[in-house]
Amino acid sequence: MTSDPCGLADALRARFASCPLRIGAATSTTAEFQAGHVVRLLTTLLPKEVAIEVVFLPFSGDPEDDDTPGGLDDENAFSSAVDRALMAEEIDMGVHGLTVVRDAPLSEGTVFGAYLLWEGISWPERPASVVGIQARAGDAPVIQLLHDLNRHPDAAGRVHGA
Repeated sequence: MTSDPCGLADALRARFASCPLRIGAATSTTAEFQAGHVVRLLTTLLPKEVAIEVVFLPFSGDPEDDDTPGGLDDENAFSSAVDRALMAEEIDMGVHGLTVVRDAPLSEGTVFGAYLLWEGISWPERPASVVGIQARAGDAPVIQLLHDLNRHPDAAGRVHGA
């Protein structure tokens, strides 16, 4: 961070002084790639003192997730484990491919704080989609950090810089 007029670096140092910034993503090859991309982008914005940890979460309906209805045919299967972890404060942000969750409702109290294009990333199996990064609405330092990554889709689904 070169200039920090809003004090974001200090807020992030304070927020993550005793624990890493935890990024949640579903357990899949695509989600692993998306989360890795987000980590690479965030390392350019975060103060060096802030560690990052990626937490991979099972889809709803996985054997380890017996208490939750749903499965891969459930429209919320790809996001509900990430939503639950976010609301339980087990993670600080969740990474979603928006082609998967675009019609699923967000958990109350969360927002998509950033939209990222795949532009410039070469990965032969990647979906043509936008990656959304979800956070708790009340987590001001994380929302402010995501604002620096934010990209907004227009009505046609194209994404432009904020």
